[in-house]
Amino acid sequence: MESEPGHGAAFRFTIPAQAMAEPASRPPAKVEVQPADLPNVRIIVADDNAVNRMVALRFLSRLGYQADAAVNGLELVASLSRTAYDVIFMDVQMPEMDGIEATRQLRRDLPPDRQPRIIAMTAAAFPEDRARCLEAGMDDYISKPVDLSELADALRRVPCRATALFQS
Repeated sequence: MESEPGHGAAFRFTIPAQAMAEPASRPPAKVEVQPADLPNVRIIVADDNAVNRMVALRFLSRLGYQADAAVNGLELVASLSRTAYDVIFMDVQMPEMDGIEATRQLRRDLPPDRQPRIIAMTAAAFPEDRARCLEAGMDDYISKPVDLSELADALRRVPCRATALFQS
């Protein structure tokens, strides 16, 4: 440590560590998704975190979707009053109206033929968190950080009935 009054302090330290060998030039894992593998659905992502929202929208774009976005449950509910969506990727913890309350309201207020598939997309990854989402009326659950293959797998689980609901 070096310190000089009025000029601050400098700290130096050493951490003993061993270098790790690089894996034998293995290419990074690629997600191979064929457009025919995925349903033709309209998607909206509801997440208050701009980075999480952007990552989800870019992943969906890589999968061939042009998804919309909402920053909280109130905005999501308003969007569904104007546009019919087949799938909602829903964060659970959002300001104004969280994902649990938004799900309950949609399940209560939308007619059966307009019910979207709601997929929780949340950092809350304990079994009781998953159960809470499903009890509120969500259909599926993926935990953050989300990756491309998880989004694709969640979309593959969308029942065929939903894929024909809102096609234009």
